[in-house]
Amino acid sequence: MKRLGYAMAASAVAAAALTATPGAGASAATHIGAIPCRGVMSNSSPRDFAKVFVLVHWLPHAKVTTVAHFFNKVNVVHTGMTGARGNAAIAYRIGAAKTGFTVVVTIHVVKGLTSGNCRTKFTPR
Repeated sequence: MKRLGYAMAASAVAAAALTATPGAGASAATHIGAIPCRGVMSNSSPRDFAKVFVLVHWLPHAKVTTVAHFFNKVNVVHTGMTGARGNAAIAYRIGAAKTGFTVVVTIHVVKGLTSGNCRTKFTPR
């Protein structure tokens, strides 16, 4: 059922792109729509120096950008692509992160004129 929902959403986006009228405005031409993504951590409470993955699900063959917002104001950016089934696993190596501080990971996905955003988090222990 979930695949059907994504297929229907992708079809709706494609139909909107095909039926857009020329001169309808710059916003219609530059951004068709937003489809929220889903993101979770492979381990929501990793130890220092562990390797964790941001697991993302969205449309197939889309560009994924993740940003981990650490305690010391350092933002670590990683990129990747979703596969044929719309899944991506973006690796992060946890250094000596501040124990007990929740690290929020923002996720931005793009495919053509469609984009989406979601977030996940982890708390080093």
